[in-house]
Amino acid sequence: MRRVCAWKIVTLLSLLVSQPAVSPGAAPPSLRCQRLEIVLREDLNGLASIVDRTTGRQYAAGPDAPVGLYQLRLGSEPKQAQKLNSTDAVGRECRPIPGGLELHFSHKNPDLEVRCRVLADAAGPKIRWGIEIDNASDRPVVAVAYPQAAVPLSLGQGPEDDALVYPASEGSLLCQPGKRMRRGSALSCEYPGKCGCQFVYYFDAKGGLYMAAEDGEGHAKCLEIVRDDRCLRLGWTHRLPAETRPKLKLAYDVAWTCGDGDWQSGADLYRQWVERQPWCAKKLCERDVPDWLTHANVFLNFNVRAEGKFFPLEAAERSFARYRQFLGRPLVGVPFGWERHGAWIGPEYFPPFGGDAYYVQLSRGLAEHGDHLQVYTSGFRWGVRKPTSERRDVPRTYTDYDSTERFLAEGRPAAALGPEGSPILQKPAWADNYLLCPGSDKARKILAACFLKCFDWGVAGVDLDQNIGGSVPDCYSTEHGHAPGAGRWQFETMSRFLSDVRQQARAKHPQCFLGVEEPCEAYIPWLDCYHGRAFTDTHWPVTGPGAIAIPLYIYLFHEYQVGYAGWCDAGFSPNGDARIGLGRAFLLGMQPGMRVGGGAGQVNLDEARPQPELVLLRDITHLMEQTRDYLLLGRMLHDPKLEGAGTLAQSGKKDPRHPARPMAWSVVQASAWRSARGHVCYAVANLGGQPQEVRLRLSSYGMSGAKFQLRRVEARGQEPVAALDRLPQSLDLALKPWAVCCVEQTAAD
Repeated sequence: MRRVCAWKIVTLLSLLVSQPAVSPGAAPPSLRCQRLEIVLREDLNGLASIVDRTTGRQYAAGPDAPVGLYQLRLGSEPKQAQKLNSTDAVGRECRPIPGGLELHFSHKNPDLEVRCRVLADAAGPKIRWGIEIDNASDRPVVAVAYPQAAVPLSLGQGPEDDALVYPASEGSLLCQPGKRMRRGSALSCEYPGKCGCQFVYYFDAKGGLYMAAEDGEGHAKCLEIVRDDRCLRLGWTHRLPAETRPKLKLAYDVAWTCGDGDWQSGADLYRQWVERQPWCAKKLCERDVPDWLTHANVFLNFNVRAEGKFFPLEAAERSFARYRQFLGRPLVGVPFGWERHGAWIGPEYFPPFGGDAYYVQLSRGLAEHGDHLQVYTSGFRWGVRKPTSERRDVPRTYTDYDSTERFLAEGRPAAALGPEGSPILQKPAWADNYLLCPGSDKARKILAACFLKCFDWGVAGVDLDQNIGGSVPDCYSTEHGHAPGAGRWQFETMSRFLSDVRQQARAKHPQCFLGVEEPCEAYIPWLDCYHGRAFTDTHWPVTGPGAIAIPLYIYLFHEYQVGYAGWCDAGFSPNGDARIGLGRAFLLGMQPGMRVGGGAGQVNLDEARPQPELVLLRDITHLMEQTRDYLLLGRMLHDPKLEGAGTLAQSGKKDPRHPARPMAWSVVQASAWRSARGHVCYAVANLGGQPQEVRLRLSSYGMSGAKFQLRRVEARGQEPVAALDRLPQSLDLALKPWAVCCVEQTAAD
């Protein structure tokens, strides 16, 4: 029998419907491909073994782990929902099919037949899982958790180097999840929306287990990580409308395989699939994204209500002139508090603070100098009350604004409804608001009117804020024309809204753009850029115990979508130091953003003695423009190795919103990028106040040629470094405090 990619069935199990277990003495069924071999439990209720055939690593938790190959949830009411596990089946049977196995499970009360299909790639490294359900009951199947994997709390001799790639927003790395997650705790992330992509990777230095939902159509699902007594449970829960259907079939496969011992190797496995999906059909250089947006801009968030600095108009024009002169790069002004009733209160945005004329004239004046204006909206929300303070340690009190009656009279038909039929009210620190449903024609018209009015001011961009990653709430309305609960309708309605608004705006303003708060792969075709925070370390949107930021989304999609860093301030920046945030934004190819004006968390330019963070902001922006083919348009590569740098100190401050880093960071950090021409560039940043001497390991990264040319690029110029006749080699670099530089590696003529 061929060893490579051959599937093997150890035995054929024949079970009667009335028999809940395999006949005594029968060997359990197994399946293998190039990289992975799985063995099912004898009773078919889960995995007895998950082995990496390359390393011999066992990823199954063992006989004491919770059992169950799948779990179904029937009924939309959470308190009345019924859960069915594969262990509840009254009959189980395993049948061989071409390329794999088909597992049959029969349930009574309610009556369901479940067929799980498990296939080995004919010529590849993956095992694929599919599922079909025949539902003869009168209750809808609204969630299917499948396949479920119980993995060890520790992969090797100890948990020290265990980590898990968690794809919320731009990406988090959960360090030592088996040790740091509390027993009984769980993490979940919904897609499309808060989940930026569709894979999870559990690994240590020896290797990792990869699990991905290979769905290119935007079906609703949720990644779930549960800490049980003796294991972690990993898997996708596929979310379905709350409507009874006699037959259900998962429209995509869940793929498993194994990889090497770092997070980027797990991302490489996902890259092989995702770059064939619709949202990766065109790279930035091929998309109709405004060309100016793909150059190095500086995003400046300013308080429009800051009297004397950015209001009235004359003050704003003077302030922008000062920053324009000092920074020497195009500016994108982002007014905070422009809404009529205060920040984050919509859709009663108009007339805006300062009046329409302020924004029309400011947009026009900025455009005359090559600058732009961008406006944030509150997305699909109806704000009804505005708190007087966002502090959580004081009683919640409100301003005089109250839109509750208007919402009930005009907004309720557009509201997202919970399972009981009531509008969904949320109370984040900045507002009390009801969620609107993008599946409602009225909700889409309300928000579209806001977007288009802002574009008519002449602003260059409008941002869909608070719908993180374009997320859409579940909605049980029977009046909106969509299926109740969750489903692909959520992706369809959000993408329709974005497509329609973008098309209408571009018809009048060809160089305008749409943005979003935090990215999701599924919406790349309709969103020109995103407002992200990958430069942080442990602040939100980094999620989970022992979590630290990784540039997962950037690694996968930097060539396809513009990202900017909002905001490099004391809040989001590591150690509360904006210079570290700016340095990391540079390393990650994110156009930099800062809060300016001199208020809390803001910096106010002093031309006579420019603040260090503004000097660094100027330097990195000029350097990014010089290396645009790499840092703004290029492909992120595996991190290069650095030797000789010290450790970046922790801040020492206790802040529940910004925990200490769970792993050591080097004070000098580096990234590597490939241009469309195949050349390589290393970005290097000293994130501390002391000079550093480091050794950078140079690699070919797939470049061909017998000789290579190196040049060092800084904000104020460039110089040749060396000519090399082979790679890999090492390059010694001396870095001043808070210095950034690039090393370009090209093939010598």
